[in-house]
Amino acid sequence: MFRLLLVLIAMGGASFAWRAFAALYERHRAERGSPDPSTEKWWRIESRALAVLLLSFVLTVIASAARAPRWVALLLFGVLGASLVAALAGAATLRAGTARKPQ
Repeated sequence: MFRLLLVLIAMGGASFAWRAFAALYERHRAERGSPDPSTEKWWRIESRALAVLLLSFVLTVIASAARAPRWVALLLFGVLGASLVAALAGAATLRAGTARKPQ
């Protein structure tokens, strides 16, 4: 029963994180009149990286709850780490691009 609770909490947290990111993206789109192709590209990279990050997080919790073999955990943590690096790079690039542009 405790394992199922962990999975439900992880899925709820991932759902909340995705909704927060979607609200941030929509607010960004509402502020800008004409989309900058470079910025839009980085927003797409950021959204895909976060989707993979959240999915691999939930799958890692499910694998842990199901007591999956060690190689599954290593694979999922590798995907989690790579998507985290991509998400951080996208966030840093978007922040740097926003800081450079005049308001």
